[in-house]
Amino acid sequence: MVPPNPGLRVSVAPSGPVLYRCFAKGLTLFISRHEGVTPMRRIMTLWAVLMIAVVSLGTGIARAAEEDTDRPGGDYREFSVPFGGDYRSCESACNSDGRCRAWTYLRSDTFPPTGGQCYLKDRVSPPTPNDCCVSGLKTIGGGGGGRGVTVFQDVNFGGDRETFNRDVPNLVPEGWNDQISSFRIPSGETWQFCESINYTGRCVSANSDTANLFGAGLNDRISSMRRLSGGRPGPGPGPGRAGITVFEDVGYRGNSQTFAAAISNLVPEGWNDVISSFRIRGGSWEVCQDTNFRGRCRIFNADVDNLVSLGWNDRISSLRPVGGSRPGDGEDDWSVGPGMRDGFDRPGGDYRDFDVSRGGPAVCADTCNRDSACRAWSFMRPARFGVAPKCYLKGVATAERRDARFISGVSTSREAIGPRMDDGADRSDNSYRTFNLTEANPRRCQEACDGDRRCRAWTY
Repeated sequence: MVPPNPGLRVSVAPSGPVLYRCFAKGLTLFISRHEGVTPMRRIMTLWAVLMIAVVSLGTGIARAAEEDTDRPGGDYREFSVPFGGDYRSCESACNSDGRCRAWTYLRSDTFPPTGGQCYLKDRVSPPTPNDCCVSGLKTIGGGGGGRGVTVFQDVNFGGDRETFNRDVPNLVPEGWNDQISSFRIPSGETWQFCESINYTGRCVSANSDTANLFGAGLNDRISSMRRLSGGRPGPGPGPGRAGITVFEDVGYRGNSQTFAAAISNLVPEGWNDVISSFRIRGGSWEVCQDTNFRGRCRIFNADVDNLVSLGWNDRISSLRPVGGSRPGDGEDDWSVGPGMRDGFDRPGGDYRDFDVSRGGPAVCADTCNRDSACRAWSFMRPARFGVAPKCYLKGVATAERRDARFISGVSTSREAIGPRMDDGADRSDNSYRTFNLTEANPRRCQEACDGDRRCRAWTY
């Protein structure tokens, strides 16, 4: 019904009952003529048609609607639009339905027109040219307030689009994961866009339109986004999580990233000497001017919007949580107990590993003590949200190696004491040699004695 190039067209049959049709932006006007109507009357009628068409052209279809387009598939609800209604009834129904992601309005093909049919869809399917329909995407998010951010599938605000006025920790179920190439942000709002779900990975904050995300390195790479009210994030790093979110500029602006555990060297993270502000959610954090937590260090337990005034701007090279608090639990289950070595690993000798959902290094140490095969253990903190801490049990007590990610220790159970050992006894007389061990294990002392012809006894 609609010409390939929408505009204005009037068709008149040469004789008999005549149907005048005006095509203007998808609008079809029907006027019938009977025999005996004078040419002047016919001209007057056509003039009226033209005036109505001009008004229609001026009004047109809203930018959010896609004229002569169908989005087949994903239908979960349909209903009839009464005569006098149009695609806006369909658009409004989608915007008010939490399940709806897109819609298609099927124009009436009857004469006289009787209304159309609306199809609501729970997924965003590719647009298909078809002059039967008008389609569109949901243009209102839910549960957030404000006007929201409009994301586009193509650069320069082209392609599919959708508006969100709520935080979206995971764009996968929304159908927009790694699909955004440009966005529009209303005046007065600031939004954060992140490469990974739950606002993790590399993040960028913006408070104005961006027509091309190639320059920011985020084209088709955004997996979560949230509103920063006036440059201040609403929720923290994630539900039930604690951590530190660092920002490249003062006032919590610019690139940002959230860390969950100790980072001994911010160089490979791309954050060495570039932090100008940060936000802390839960616990306290120590920041240091040199790698491996050396140099001048300071402990913070609150947000800092400007590190310039404190003499710390662009000077942080390592950071870690302190005070024995595990992110998310609110308990001292990451505390370093007696016999534990914070900042040291014992690489090698692993025979079993498992995720630690709760309890921290104490669980790792206790599991080792209960296992007769275990001689040492290492507990690895997670460096990112969404990754569980891990416990490694070892059949031999290997030498320590400094690594800020780990807490380690040796078995303290009696099973570590061999059959030829006297626990609690001292044989300090007649000593001829004393030396330090590289690990806390009496077996190493016993082995040294067994390998020395002069040795008759030993004390650990």
